[in-house]
Amino acid sequence: MSLYERFELLDLDRDDGVKTFEGREISTGRPVKVHLFVHADAPIQVALLKAINRLPDSERSRIIERGKQKKETLHGWLWLRLPDYLPVRITMITSRRDGKHEIRDEAEVDYTDSQKALLPTEVIHRRYEDDSLTAEDDFQYSNWQLIAAQVGRVWSPSH
Repeated sequence: MSLYERFELLDLDRDDGVKTFEGREISTGRPVKVHLFVHADAPIQVALLKAINRLPDSERSRIIERGKQKKETLHGWLWLRLPDYLPVRITMITSRRDGKHEIRDEAEVDYTDSQKALLPTEVIHRRYEDDSLTAEDDFQYSNWQLIAAQVGRVWSPSH
């Protein structure tokens, strides 16, 4: 069973080589933190993974699951607006075998250049199992507003 079938990733807390998400275990509903090691072969991450093995049993028991990174071929298309070559859509597709089944994930992100920034307007994800649609997510974003922040310009969709 894949990570995304076991856990719902809710909010990205950190993205500094380790992506840390607030999440939920789907089967139990319990809240979890999911840490994805983006470059699992990087020396610091190898050291962190080894350190997990040296944790006392009481701490190590808090780790629900350790998985291995899957490297899958990703292909897709990039639609560009002429004459400035600004991206307006990115489509990505990946396929893999899971036992007897062929799993295909397709994602599409549409963009707009609102207020001098490239911003997403829609993100669609579809999962197919043996060519049958098994999951679909559709997120739409609008009414982006510039908000003040000490670190510079931050964009946020209005509520």
